[in-house]
Amino acid sequence: MITVMVAGLLACTSGRGTAQVTAPLGDLECGKATLQTSAEGQASPAPRWAEGTAVQFCTQEDGTLHGPQLERYADGSVAVQGEWRKGERAGDWTRWTSQGAFSASVTYVDGRAEGVRREVSDDGLVVELVMAKGVAVDLRTLPADTPMPEWREGVLTEGLAHAAAAPPP
Repeated sequence: MITVMVAGLLACTSGRGTAQVTAPLGDLECGKATLQTSAEGQASPAPRWAEGTAVQFCTQEDGTLHGPQLERYADGSVAVQGEWRKGERAGDWTRWTSQGAFSASVTYVDGRAEGVRREVSDDGLVVELVMAKGVAVDLRTLPADTPMPEWREGVLTEGLAHAAAAPPP
């Protein structure tokens, strides 16, 4: 079994080329930056994307956010995973419900939303907004049976848990 880091999450492969991403255990790896932790309800320089979470994040010597950020619910399950670069959100940010179902995702370039942003609506459908320099330029709703990333028993997989609230066709 080979273990590697994938976007701040652990990926294990049996050597046959299939990777399984598992929930990170313990602290984030910050490299030359410093690991910071804010408990649930405690103020944090790293803004939380999910309510009621503890957050781990990395800062440079001057306090600038730089490196991975991980938010967890009280039971330890992953709430949010993302990354900071020189004080700005960068790359893919994803949020899950406390049950592990996909809630939202957005990609950041130079601190602004760019590309496809996905969010689960109140009725369980996934809405896609196409973002350009932080502004929505297109909107569409995906079919209810579109699989999205979700956590099951500590393993990141794809599924339809987000659609549980969708009305019947």
